Amino acid sequence: MVRIRTALVNDPQLSLRGIEVHVTAGVAHLTGSVASNEEAQRLVSLVRAIAGVRAVQSDVQVGEPAAVSPPAGQPRHTRSEVPEGPTDRRLLAVGGAVSWTIPFSNDLSGATSWGPLVRFGSGSGFSPAIDFSWFAVDVLSGSDSSARLGTMSVKPVMGGAAYRWAGDHVSLSLSLVGGYSFNHLETNDLATGKLLALRADSSFAWRPGVTIWYDANTRAAFNVSAGYVVTRPSVTFFEEGQIEKRGQRANTLLVSAGVAYKLF
Repeated sequence: MVRIRTALVNDPQLSLRGIEVHVTAGVAHLTGSVASNEEAQRLVSLVRAIAGVRAVQSDVQVGEPAAVSPPAGQPRHTRSEVPEGPTDRRLLAVGGAVSWTIPFSNDLSGATSWGPLVRFGSGSGFSPAIDFSWFAVDVLSGSDSSARLGTMSVKPVMGGAAYRWAGDHVSLSLSLVGGYSFNHLETNDLATGKLLALRADSSFAWRPGVTIWYDANTRAAFNVSAGYVVTRPSVTFFEEGQIEKRGQRANTLLVSAGVAYKLF
């Protein structure tokens, strides 16, 4: 029996299988498991060739190799302990976001708005980016900052690139996008005084930003982002009987939170 165990230990493949050996009157009884029929035949041949063995009775199972116990003092690892990477590879998600604005002009004040949300790509690395960053600001009178002349809706459609660092469920991306903004001014019918806001023209816009995504499951994803939108639309004013068009510095810090549905 000692010779059989020694032969098994010295075999580079069978030593991993945890074969149990019992010898009675020269008959070797083998139990355990091996990975293939070839290993089962090799095991029988190895034991039969040992001096003193008259016959071999093999009850080994062919299938997954038996687990080998780790040496004392080393932790035992199970399959559940091995972290699995993200399996969701859906490339397009669409949804909506609510935005809060902090304009950097004394002639504007922040307002809450909403807009569409799009995400391209999955995993880490570069990917195309489409961004809307829609927002609204109140247009104030320069002489009286408490007088609201109207609400200007700024609706840019922008494209660019993003770089994403992705984990199992959370990803962080930096993006730079630019495009054209379709602007609209809703005038305040109750506004009184010498200055009235009439119209806002469309303008070019660009935006650097940072975004955090949380993938709740294979379909739903949540989004928090911050970006600085740079745009300068022309606003038409009526003042003291004269119509005048002025460039309005509408640069705005935009903070958004949204949810998206992953299509494919």
